[in-house]
Amino acid sequence: MMHREFLCALCQVSSVPISWGRSDTDSGKEIRQQRTGISRMSTRRTPALARAVAVCLALCLVGALSVASGSAAPRPAQRLGAADAPSDKFPEGSGIKAGYWVEDTVSRIEKLRSEITIGQGTFNALVNPAATGGTIRGLLDLPEADSYFVTFGIMPVTSTVQLIQDGEAEGTVQVSFRPDPDNPDKNWMRAEADVTAKVFIKLKNVKVDGQPLDVGPDCRTATSASIRIKGNLPLQEGDPDSDTETRSTYTIPPFAGCGATEDLDPLLTGLVSGPGNALKTNLRLRCIATRCEQG
Repeated sequence: MMHREFLCALCQVSSVPISWGRSDTDSGKEIRQQRTGISRMSTRRTPALARAVAVCLALCLVGALSVASGSAAPRPAQRLGAADAPSDKFPEGSGIKAGYWVEDTVSRIEKLRSEITIGQGTFNALVNPAATGGTIRGLLDLPEADSYFVTFGIMPVTSTVQLIQDGEAEGTVQVSFRPDPDNPDKNWMRAEADVTAKVFIKLKNVKVDGQPLDVGPDCRTATSASIRIKGNLPLQEGDPDSDTETRSTYTIPPFAGCGATEDLDPLLTGLVSGPGNALKTNLRLRCIATRCEQG
């Protein structure tokens, strides 16, 4: 068997001499050209070369990574994606129905130094308000998102990222009243919420330099990621401050079940998994109480 160092060196020699990627300083607006020192005369990438480099990267990293790969198969999750749950679905039980649009969601993956933008989704909650000790339960529904990053400044990698909710989001609320800035006789009911949502992170349609890398149909985190969301949510329609921006950080667990023909768990775990990932999103009131039942 070849030594890992030789495989890594082979990857570097076989890789494309000219690669393109977004740098951390240009905010995605400029393109930085990177050279590996090999002649410009052999800059064209072929499908076979891209696949070879992908395999090289996998072999090299598998030998190098000491991060736990979570090789056990992921446990079944409660999927609440757009295809399975309409946006008007709420948790069962008693309480005030409060529906929110989830907008302008951006997650920064710390290890990749890359951002993923997620389209408009919904958070449908059941609120049991109280001055202290109130509760909130909710269903989070977010669309799939496309990701782009450059591995080691060599190869562009694209994939589709899917967030699959693992059970209901749960937390606490504390009801307060905010004075209307334009009407001293009017107060708006708000809920200071502290909610934890658990989601599996699933990868599919992975391509390395445009060439498919078969991660299989069940490539996702071995356990769900816990995302804590804190914010002051509106509970009345007409509230002039109907938007709530939230920011949080979360840890991406190791991946499991990745690779149709070879074990890619250590590769994806080493590239993606870890702490310090940032999430910014905006919650905007969509409906409240019986208005949610009217659609």
